[in-house]
Amino acid sequence: MEIVKTKLNHTNSKSKAELISYISPNLTDQKSPSLIFVPGGSYTHIDLAQAEKVALRLESFGYQVSVLRYSLVDEVQPLYPAPLIELAEAMNITHQNAEKWQVDVNQIILMGFSVGGHIVSSLIITGMQPGLVHKPI
Repeated sequence: MEIVKTKLNHTNSKSKAELISYISPNLTDQKSPSLIFVPGGSYTHIDLAQAEKVALRLESFGYQVSVLRYSLVDEVQPLYPAPLIELAEAMNITHQNAEKWQVDVNQIILMGFSVGGHIVSSLIITGMQPGLVHKPI
């Protein structure tokens, strides 16, 4: 398994936002579904050790999994809409790396716990805005 960390660059220099991708090589030519996991944390913290455990469990079911480490309230002011833009950027990164990561671009799943669920649902509601994501969701 390869772990790829991609800094998300739309926000200011205080943000630690990044996409952490757990890429497992496929032993066949078939592409895998991708799952972008957005952990909870009240917009104040993210337990990356716990997020990694979730990611590895999901990976064991055949997903190429990425964890979004979104901007927190003490990093970006005002916070909104930074996490939404970061999730859209994560989707774009997944699309851009689909061939290399062996991802089926028609099977990109967004999943979030607690605040992560809020970020996912907010993007789904606003995701039709031109330029926010690679294609309408």
